Amino acid sequence: MMLWKTLQFYAGFSIFMLYVYQLPIESSSMLQWIVDFVGLFKIC
Repeated sequence: MMLWKTLQFYAGFSIFMLYVYQLPIESSSMLQWIVDFVGLFKIC
């Protein structure tokens, strides 16, 4: 049961980070590190 909560949190977090990362704003180094760790790529 705890595994499903963890997976749901991770899925929601990665979707949120994907939307934030696509915004045309200057990203901080911490945000860049998190996005690289999760494995998201910016769409040109």
